[in-house]
Amino acid sequence: MACGISESQFDEMWRQISANGNPFEAWMLANGYSHETIDHIYRLIDSWLIKAELQHFKHPIDHTLN
Repeated sequence: MACGISESQFDEMWRQISANGNPFEAWMLANGYSHETIDHIYRLIDSWLIKAELQHFKHPIDHTLN
């Protein structure tokens, strides 16, 4: 168990993701969150990822890498 997720729960999430499912969105909808709220959360996550990448991005030193 990690982060409160059992091995069987993780396996099920992986199965859904592998089948192009979205367990996060399914959980949000099942718990009464609207599509508007979910879209807002996705925008927040996207914004955070962009900021985090810009702050932590390092160019490779190995110039043979493409």
